[in-house]
Amino acid sequence: MLSARRRTGFTLVELLIVIVILAVVLTCVMTIFVQQQRFYSDSSAIIETRSSTRDAAYVLQSDFRALSPKSGDIYAMGSSFVEFRSQPGSTVVCSIDASRTVITVPPLNVATGAALTSWLTAPTTGDTLLIFDPGSTPAAVTDTFNVYTLAAVPTVNASCPTTTGLTTTAGEATQGFSFKVTPALTAGTTVGSPIRILRRARYELYQAASGNWYLGYFDCIPTRLPVCNSLQPIAGPYVAPNLGGTGGIVFTYRDSLGAVTANPLLVRRVDLAARAQTSVSVHTSGYKSGPMTDSMFVSIAPRN
Repeated sequence: MLSARRRTGFTLVELLIVIVILAVVLTCVMTIFVQQQRFYSDSSAIIETRSSTRDAAYVLQSDFRALSPKSGDIYAMGSSFVEFRSQPGSTVVCSIDASRTVITVPPLNVATGAALTSWLTAPTTGDTLLIFDPGSTPAAVTDTFNVYTLAAVPTVNASCPTTTGLTTTAGEATQGFSFKVTPALTAGTTVGSPIRILRRARYELYQAASGNWYLGYFDCIPTRLPVCNSLQPIAGPYVAPNLGGTGGIVFTYRDSLGAVTANPLLVRRVDLAARAQTSVSVHTSGYKSGPMTDSMFVSIAPRN
């Protein structure tokens, strides 16, 4: 009986040892899982933050490079906003009617692959059109872009004849767009003249209802109600603005000599600083515990 008890006691001790070892192993495994989960979560937050800084740079570069500040393309500007003439699209003149108030432009896709007509958002009534006029002489000094207004929503299935060289098939020739413009085109505007489609727009660092700060965008169309739509987030979140000039989105405007200027007509370079911060604290090795901030600096030269 004593021997059996001793054997039973040894078995319980061994069982307890096994349980302790299993507990230690499971604790180690769970610790590894938690650390891995934290690493993946932190990595995702860091990647998202870095993407936010790049998003601002990519979006703003594409719009700012097309600006001509000396021609009045910048309406208003500040350290955390800029209001300007955006160019949502472009095309070329394919035909002009007898009244010179209706023109057709090529379809969006042509067999040659040439990007004759391209827009991010379809033109609409009230949009501004800049249409090229080479002037009365071959000299460049007479070249100009005249300002027109799109008087109606463009219609489809307009004729852009293959004889213009802008279309090459019968199908393409019937898929153009018809633009009604005001005032009438000048005599110097001919087939093939470039057209820039313009719209008033604004980028601004703003605070959303969530409390986070985003780079927002809106555009304005005179015939729309409301004329200017509300700010919509396109990138972020970013660091909140501050008086020290280290906010989430900071614009610095410089003239041809590199000096800071407040005159929109003198802008020849725009320096952009974008700073984004993770929405959660980062605990990954190699980073200071807490929210991680990343930044990007880009210098953009408008075409002028």
